[in-house]
Parts: sequence; C-alpha cells; structure tokens
Amino acid sequence: MKTAAKITLVVITGLLLFAGCAKKEKIEEEKWTQFTSKEGGFSVLMPTEPVKDKQTTPSGGVSVDLYSFKVNYPPVEYAVMYNDMPFEDEITPQVVKGVFDVGRDAVIMAFSGTLLADKDITLDGNPGREFRIKTSNNFIYTSRVYIVDNRLFQLIVTVPENVSSEEATAKFMDSFKLL
Repeated sequence: MKTAAKITLVVITGLLLFAGCAKKEKIEEEKWTQFTSKEGGFSVLMPTEPVKDKQTTPSGGVSVDLYSFKVNYPPVEYAVMYNDMPFEDEITPQVVKGVFDVGRDAVIMAFSGTLLADKDITLDGNPGREFRIKTSNNFIYTSRVYIVDNRLFQLIVTVPENVSSEEATAKFMDSFKLL
C-alpha cells in the first residue's frame, strides 16, 4: 500500500515536531478564541494564538509540505496539522483504513506507547479516526485524523497522565470545522 507507507513519514515528522510538554497539575480555563486558516480550510478554538510552521518532508520521492498550528499551554499542547497527499491509489475505504492504521501505529511506535482507545469517526461525511495512547513517559496523546479529498488533517492534544483534561480536549477537538 504505497499511500499508507508515504503517509507514515509525514505522520512521524508531524508528531516529532509536536513532542514535548511542560507539566502542571491543573488546566486553567481561559477564554478561547477561534483560529481560522483560510489556506488550510479550517477553523478551531484555541486557548491562545498558535505558532505557525511549515516543514517540507520527502515522502516516497515527492516533497510534502506539512503545515502546523501549535499552542503550548502548560500543561497541555494543542496542534492542528495538515498536508496535501499525492494519493496514487484511488481513495477507497481500504486505502483510508490503511492510512489511519499506519499513522496510528507510527505514533504508538514513536512514543513507545500503549493504545488506550481507537474508533472510526466522520466529519461532514469525511472519514476520520480518533485514537488515544499513553506514552512511555506518562503522557496521554489524543489524536483525530481526517482525510478530506487529498488533504490529511491531524488534531493532537498531549497532556501529562496525572492531569484531567477531558473537557479541554473535547472543547478543542469538537470545535474543529471545515470551511
């Protein structure tokens, strides 16, 4: 599965750019604001203005631009990343499943993690996957991944295991909208 293999490199690059988080015992709720990326075609609530970045990574002989919008809001990190994939295969349910499986497994391997939850989801009729892992250094990594046409969106929240973050994670994840 060529497409799934190519996407592995992009997912690993994205998660390595996102690694690391400061520890605190509680999450302070502030007034979140809507961040919109017209170029990315999405909006999302974030606790502060995100840091924007663009990384170009080779993927199966093709350069792929990975755009990220990150907030380090101790003790939590939030990120939205997207990239356009040069899908060689027809985007069938089997290809989508393969892309999601390979991406999830790459994250588990990169963080020496344990899978805690994994389920198929949708966003405006587009296929998605949500998974949560516990990393070897006791962080909870929650991700939602969507394929919209040839664009791959990744939403990520990383928080220390000893911090209750369900409300903040849901607020961020559930606020993600396509434009």
